[in-house]
Amino acid sequence: MIARRKVIISLVVSFVVQWSFSLLVWMGCFKARAMVIWLAPLAPPYYGIRFLIERDLDVAFVSLIISALAIGLCLLAVRLRRTLTLVAAHIALVIYWLWSYCLIGIGV
Repeated sequence: MIARRKVIISLVVSFVVQWSFSLLVWMGCFKARAMVIWLAPLAPPYYGIRFLIERDLDVAFVSLIISALAIGLCLLAVRLRRTLTLVAAHIALVIYWLWSYCLIGIGV
């Protein structure tokens, strides 16, 4: 078993590194507005709910499933503290951020 503190630290570091990379991409390369600082980590759940209201169910369900998967696997990794669940949580975070890039990139 991995120590709970190490699991939490690794997940937080992974999230912050990906957020920093996102800011570097959007604000550095593409000169996006400063709003992307807060939009980047919240894009999947925000647009999932927004598209659900607008009845665009494809993007809504994908966004909400990816958000729930990332949150659920991170909580499971903290609770179980097994290597496999921690790896799955990190993969879910990468998928979460890639979907966030897609949502911001297409200009939603």
